[in-house]
Amino acid sequence: MKCGPSNTQVIITAKDYHLEVKNSARQHNSPSILWGKPDNDDGLETTDEEDSGTKNVANKVFSLGLDLVLNSMSLFFLVFGVTSTYGLLLNLCGYGYHFDKEGFQVDTLQHMREENLFKREFQRMTSESQPPSSLPS
Repeated sequence: MKCGPSNTQVIITAKDYHLEVKNSARQHNSPSILWGKPDNDDGLETTDEEDSGTKNVANKVFSLGLDLVLNSMSLFFLVFGVTSTYGLLLNLCGYGYHFDKEGFQVDTLQHMREENLFKREFQRMTSESQPPSSLPS
C-alpha cells in the first residue's frame, strides 16, 4: 500500500471572480491559489466579435468617464483643502482676507474690523440723513 500526497482541487466561483486552489504531487504539497476573473463569465465560447467589441468600447467609455469624474473630484477637494488650510493659517497669524471689486485682499484683522465699522457707520448716517420720500397720501 502506497501513501502519497493527495491531489486536491477546490474551485469556488463567485459572480465575477474565480478562486482555484490546487494541491498536486508536482508542487511538493504546497497549494497554489489562483484568483481572478474567468476567461468567460458563463463558460461558453462567444463567437460574436461585434458584441464583444461593443462591450469593450462601452467599458472604455464608461471607464474614461468615471476616471474624469473621480479626477475632477480629487482636484476639487485638493484645491478646497489647500485654500482652507491657507485661510486658517492666515487667521491664526492675525490676518484676514476678502474678495471685492479690487480682487483678493489680505490685511490684518484689526484693520479689517475698523474698515467694516466705518462702512456700517457711513451707511447708517446716510440712511438717517435722507429725507423721507414724498409719496402722495
